[in-house]
Amino acid sequence: MKTILVLSLAALAGAPVIAASAAGAASPPAVTRAAAQNAELDSAKMEKDLQRLPWKQFRSVIESEPKLKAGVDAYGPAGWQFVQANYRTYGWKSK
Repeated sequence: MKTILVLSLAALAGAPVIAASAAGAASPPAVTRAAAQNAELDSAKMEKDLQRLPWKQFRSVIESEPKLKAGVDAYGPAGWQFVQANYRTYGWKSK
């Protein structure tokens, strides 16, 4: 669930998407050390920003992603209660 949340937040935040070239599938660019550090900083910042949201805004982020919503809904009302009680301290960032 952590990975799905991080990926969906990256998509919501406007993270760049790698597209295939017109001639066929392009090989992904090599990731540099600086790019990896920037991604880590962005991920940590996104996690902190997510934890700072008021509950209603946080819940709307979760509900905007069908897989995330289904994951919480699978536990019924207790799932939403658990998320509400822990979303400010839970480590959402993928390690």
